[in-house]
Amino acid sequence: MGKEKLHINIVVIGHVDSGKSTTTGHLIYKCGGIDKRTIEKFEKEAAEVRRYRQEVDTYLNQPISALRIRTRPPSMSPED
Repeated sequence: MGKEKLHINIVVIGHVDSGKSTTTGHLIYKCGGIDKRTIEKFEKEAAEVRRYRQEVDTYLNQPISALRIRTRPPSMSPED
């Protein structure tokens, strides 16, 4: 037998938004192509994004009366 190939080239073809990148990434993940450290890094980043989104959602879901809307800088008088 010949040499064992360490790397292979794969082409994925499909329509826009058909899931090419998602499918390819999932395949690489399932085949063990992503090390544990990288997965942990992405899980940590995802948790931070979820935390940030929760803070934004909490702020945006406040009653309108609780929001402070400023139409001009406080240093300017209405005549300026």
